[in-house]
Amino acid sequence: MIQEELGFGADERLLIIHVDDFGCCHSSNKAGLEVLDKGIAKSGSLMMPCGWIPEMATAFAANPELDLGIHAVFTSERLTQRWGPCAPRDKVAGLLDAQGYFCETALQPTYRLPSLSRLQAAAVAGQQAPI
Repeated sequence: MIQEELGFGADERLLIIHVDDFGCCHSSNKAGLEVLDKGIAKSGSLMMPCGWIPEMATAFAANPELDLGIHAVFTSERLTQRWGPCAPRDKVAGLLDAQGYFCETALQPTYRLPSLSRLQAAAVAGQQAPI
C-alpha cells in the first residue's frame, strides 16, 4: 500500500494535498507557489494551454526542484477566459468550438476525445497522440 511505501502504517490514513490549475491565472500561480513554498503541498499541475503558463515557466526555471506535472485540458468552461490547444487547430478540430477554443463541456456535439488506451499506445510507441 502506498502509505507503507511512504513510511506510514497500513491502517493509517493520509491526506495528500496537490496544487491544481497552475497557469489558469496569476492568483492561482501565486497562491499555489506559496502553498508549495510553505510545504503544505508537495506537488502541482500545469494547465498547459492557459495564459499564465509563462509565469509558471519562469517560476520553474528559478526553482527546478518543484514537483510539477501536466493537467490535461480538453475543455474551456470559463466564458471570459478561454483557451485552446497547444497542437495545430486543424489537427484537433473535434475538440474545438466554432471560435477555435476548446468546447465548454465534453458533452458538446463536436467534442471527440481519443480513448486513453490510444493515447497510451501512442506514448509507448513514441508517436504523436491520435486525435
